[in-house]
Amino acid sequence: MPEEIEGKLYLTTAEAAEYLGVSQGWFTRTVVSKYKLQGYKRGVGREIYYEKIDLEPILSLRPVEVGGDEED
Repeated sequence: MPEEIEGKLYLTTAEAAEYLGVSQGWFTRTVVSKYKLQGYKRGVGREIYYEKIDLEPILSLRPVEVGGDEED
């Protein structure tokens, strides 16, 4: 369940990966580095949180069909 802190929603690594429809490993290795996502820690725990608003632009990306005719 997302954490709300000062009016902003934060997701754990597992929640963020599920939100984007990818595995936790793929999220950690690829998505975080490619999109330069800022992770946050809360308290003394080891869990890393990501702001949900930072993940939303990634959801709007769509795959491109290779080899198809492109229409302008």
